[in-house]
Amino acid sequence: MAAELPVPGHPCAARALCARGRHRLDMPFDERDRIVHPMRRRADGSGFDAISWDEAFAQIAARFGEIVDERGPRSLGMTLGVPSFDRYWAHRFMHALGSPNVYGADGACEVSRLTGWEHSLGYSPASDLAHTDCIMYLGRSIVDSSTMGAVDALNDARRRGAKIIVVDPRRSGSAALADRWLRVRPGCDLALLLGIVHVLIAEDLYDHGFVDRYATGFDELAQAAAAWTPEWAESMCDVPAAEIAATARDLAAAAPAAVVDAGFARVGENTVSVMVEDVLRPDEIDEERERRALAEAQEELRQKHSVLECQNAEMTILRSLARLHAKELFLS
Repeated sequence: MAAELPVPGHPCAARALCARGRHRLDMPFDERDRIVHPMRRRADGSGFDAISWDEAFAQIAARFGEIVDERGPRSLGMTLGVPSFDRYWAHRFMHALGSPNVYGADGACEVSRLTGWEHSLGYSPASDLAHTDCIMYLGRSIVDSSTMGAVDALNDARRRGAKIIVVDPRRSGSAALADRWLRVRPGCDLALLLGIVHVLIAEDLYDHGFVDRYATGFDELAQAAAAWTPEWAESMCDVPAAEIAATARDLAAAAPAAVVDAGFARVGENTVSVMVEDVLRPDEIDEERERRALAEAQEELRQKHSVLECQNAEMTILRSLARLHAKELFLS
């Protein structure tokens, strides 16, 4: 088998292939390190023995039946890897057994991002890094886990003189290349973002024309943002107040060629639009209604069949959870 890689002219082509890409063709064809038969652990724990597919399926089915009989179907759970459309087959499989317990990376990845974008913009945008002068990365490290094309875009931006800001608790590969590394306390990205919002408003660094034309609720946001000083944000997220203020000013100076990259999406920063909306009007949250909507969406997720129906139910669940916990997350 031979191929010209990267593929010339392909829109996702990069200048080089990553290590996984270079060795991808070996995975389905090289049987030296690939498991090609079901393997059963020995009773003494000393290793595994190959068994037939029929034997493996029969043993798994029997064990599932024993667990359901002894403890009920909700004692079963399944965890998945990188989100893809095959997860809906997993949902249907577990639902057929009577369990709603399917977990995976998407709970801390794309579902939160899509929820935040859908409820604020109505769609999920992409970053035009080729025409950006200031790039802020949250929720991802381009250098450590992304496509080679994305790494090329980052390096091209650096060569053009674009300012790179990386928010990450650890000194990742991207942080090592950044002009500014904001070492945020894990789980406190929102406090950092709110501190940036405070500076943009307090120092009048935002685009008034854009806000007047496209934004709703800005006056309420400005009123709430008065409390989100860089000093307050520093006490929450450990990023120095001076760094928070400098980041806000850098983004404003580069506008409109500035972007906070959507990333792979941790739950916190990518539901910020949903959360802030509710923080601004915490007394209007009807907890009984939200709990009812949450229960109904969970039941819908158990019964629905199509991909779209499952996605809609998941987004309703996340939004209801965000509204129910908005007070304790932001006002405590």
